[in-house]
Amino acid sequence: MRVRIVKPLKHQSDGIIWYSFRQLDGFGFMKHWITSRHGGVSTDGYATLNLADHLGDSLEAVNENRKLVREKLCGGSPLFLLKQVHSDIVVEAAAGTAKPPEADALLLGKTGLTAGVLTADCLPIIIADPATKVTAAVHAGRVGVFENIVGATIKNLSAKYKSNPANMIVAIGPGIKDCCYKLEEDIFEDRYKSFKRYYTLDGRLDMVSPVERQLIEEGVLGKNIIDSGICTSCSSGDFFSHRKQNGKAGRFLTAVKLVEE
Repeated sequence: MRVRIVKPLKHQSDGIIWYSFRQLDGFGFMKHWITSRHGGVSTDGYATLNLADHLGDSLEAVNENRKLVREKLCGGSPLFLLKQVHSDIVVEAAAGTAKPPEADALLLGKTGLTAGVLTADCLPIIIADPATKVTAAVHAGRVGVFENIVGATIKNLSAKYKSNPANMIVAIGPGIKDCCYKLEEDIFEDRYKSFKRYYTLDGRLDMVSPVERQLIEEGVLGKNIIDSGICTSCSSGDFFSHRKQNGKAGRFLTAVKLVEE
């Protein structure tokens, strides 16, 4: 299996550079955004549109960046984020939550709220079902891939909203690719040994291929899975990369919003 590469469309809105997938843009029930590094107020390794508040960046800068994204991209709607913990935990986005829940995937079945995940090498994934008009945003780091966070998300969409995986469209956003993701072999604990098939002879890990396999095993059609083809390490001038920036990097946002048709 080799997922289909589809280059996302580049947009600019008042200095903010962001991306979208043409395959999702045509759905009238939702909007989506993948921000870049450009258009914010942060400095140093967080320059400029860092949207994470747990990395050491100025909270004033992060809050201003989030305000910019909400106002310029999200129509002013609240932005629901997670405390991402590299797990297979899936939750539903809901207004009025006191603090971000610990999870790595967000289901969105209600309008008026923007739900997103923050990444800087991990895979950001959007899942959309045009039949039931629901969507999800997924944070899939290495452990999340090994724990099958995408499979858990598909199961939750099916259970909660009666979505059929065969109707779902899945778009994998910018993340570190096997060209740059070099790791030691000891990452493969006993329960993760099956993932060694995605580990190259020179010690590089492919995370997209196991995600594709997991999606197909849940019933998603291969033709409905697309990948941006963008490596965050190779493209660190446009997207934050934790590895390329030696651990001092901001986070960009991959977000979804349901809208009234």
